[in-house]
Amino acid sequence: MRNEGAALEASDRAKEFARAVAPVAEAMGVPVPEIIAAEAPEIMEDLPPDEMAARVADLMKSKDGRHGLFVRNSAIIAWDEEAEDFAEMKPTRLRTWLPRMRGVVFVRKRVPQKDNEGNNTGRFMTIKGALNRDLAQCVLDSDVLKTSLPKITAFHPVRLPVIQDGEMKLLKAGYDQASGIYTHSGIEFDENLPFEDGAHHLYRCFRTYGWRNEGRDMAIHLAAMLSVFCRGLYTGKAPAFAYVANIQSSGKTTLAWCGPWAVFGRRKTLPLLQDQDARLQETLNSLALAGVGSTVFDNINWGNAEVKSELLDQWISNEEWDFRKLQGNVMLSPKLTGVTFMTGNNIKLSTDLQRRTLICDLWNPLAAADRPRDASMLLMDSAFFESKEQRAMMLASMWAVVKEWDRSGRVAWGRELDSFEVWSRVVPGIVKHAGAVFGRVWDCMAENTNENVGDKSSRDYKRLAEVAMTEFGRDEHGAMRDTFEVTVQQLAGVARRHAIEECQFALYPEKDIESVLDTEHKANGWRYEEPKSFVLGDEAAEGERRRQAAQWLTPTSRSKFGNAVKAALNERHFKVGDAALFMWLHRAGVTPARYAVTLVKAKA
Repeated sequence: MRNEGAALEASDRAKEFARAVAPVAEAMGVPVPEIIAAEAPEIMEDLPPDEMAARVADLMKSKDGRHGLFVRNSAIIAWDEEAEDFAEMKPTRLRTWLPRMRGVVFVRKRVPQKDNEGNNTGRFMTIKGALNRDLAQCVLDSDVLKTSLPKITAFHPVRLPVIQDGEMKLLKAGYDQASGIYTHSGIEFDENLPFEDGAHHLYRCFRTYGWRNEGRDMAIHLAAMLSVFCRGLYTGKAPAFAYVANIQSSGKTTLAWCGPWAVFGRRKTLPLLQDQDARLQETLNSLALAGVGSTVFDNINWGNAEVKSELLDQWISNEEWDFRKLQGNVMLSPKLTGVTFMTGNNIKLSTDLQRRTLICDLWNPLAAADRPRDASMLLMDSAFFESKEQRAMMLASMWAVVKEWDRSGRVAWGRELDSFEVWSRVVPGIVKHAGAVFGRVWDCMAENTNENVGDKSSRDYKRLAEVAMTEFGRDEHGAMRDTFEVTVQQLAGVARRHAIEECQFALYPEKDIESVLDTEHKANGWRYEEPKSFVLGDEAAEGERRRQAAQWLTPTSRSKFGNAVKAALNERHFKVGDAALFMWLHRAGVTPARYAVTLVKAKA
């Protein structure tokens, strides 16, 4: 009996030693022996808050994230099976999560065991306890726990590509210490699908949509999908993607779903309401804190007003989102990595929003229900989106074209989008490479030629500058001069003669030449001035009348049009032809008002 008691006492001492060295072994990444793993996770329930936090931190810290507790955007998170995503750890959940997931035993006390004769056996009976809610909250709020946990920078619900040590690969399921990305094996897909098969599948899925320009608009859609799939291949942000159609039932929402559905398995949308910045702020704060990978603002309808939101501008281009947590003084700055989508019919975007957005333009003469069906069409309905096989095939197809782009040397497209330079070196090149299978140029960076969508105002004033440079910037031999001047009156003439709509608004009510001519015999109306140095024939005189009328400005239109032109053109660069670049600079204090136009970059 004495030998047995001594052996038990030695065993208990070994277990106490195991409890002491287990945190050290885990911190070093050394496998913990079975006896230690089984016995180490015991915590006395009456520990003070600081000791309790330190004990939990010792049990949970690991560089490889093996214990399942992480930090994301300053919040402690753990996997939620029901949501198939990470959720913030709450005090009530921590009380049951630690015993169930980490095997922690909270000990109230240990009672010495006695033999039949009432003598101590050297063994103790453990009375289980529990972590109370207040102490659990203290543990979650403690710096010692947060600093000991691995940090998640992004969550990938499926295996997605990254580049590590110069090599492109699909991340394995689990936590990747090098990138901070956690990958969930939500769905398996064919990682060896041939490039041609992948490219043809993507083309088959989307070729029948009403692209106004397939080479541009379908390319933008593929870029939108790949921006979500390839999120691990570029730093910084991706531009937003807007699906704009001429009528309802054009497939805008279906197309906007494709990328988020393939990667995240969801088809969620949000409204974007006019004059609702406070509501939008709350929504974006929540999305930022949750680390969402995509946001779809669906069916935007602001009437004839342009879609304009400084919050949305910041959401698209910023890499961090600063805000104050509700009911507290804590400032948070979560990282933003998600891709933003918008849909709407004939929507117009503000200048700042369009600069951050690639517009995918759809045009259909008939609604979807009235269009004839091609037997080879792939119907993207609810059954399609609910099919795991279809989702797996979409993922396999995107990986096939990305992998082939990598094998071919990762060739960039060549042009870069301001604020999204790193994205520009990745996604547009992949899209272009995929189009080569069909002998086509898929250019997601091409300019939109549809003047009825997007930022019409900026496009019209750009056209005003381009036409004015062509008309007033050439010498007697037809060559562009390096420097010249254009008056505001001449710009008014260009706007009226070429019916540049947005510019005409600033000249209203005399928006066109006929409107000016109608004022000729009215008080303060336009007056024709005969040339003093020569006499014109009837035809030439009529041409001179129209030229003068086109350039006429009232004091009101001079101020309104002049301010509009200054806001749109001053200190801006505009091209003549493909490469000759000129800077426009307003000349202060000069009458009549004018602009100096100077060559910045000569045509190659």
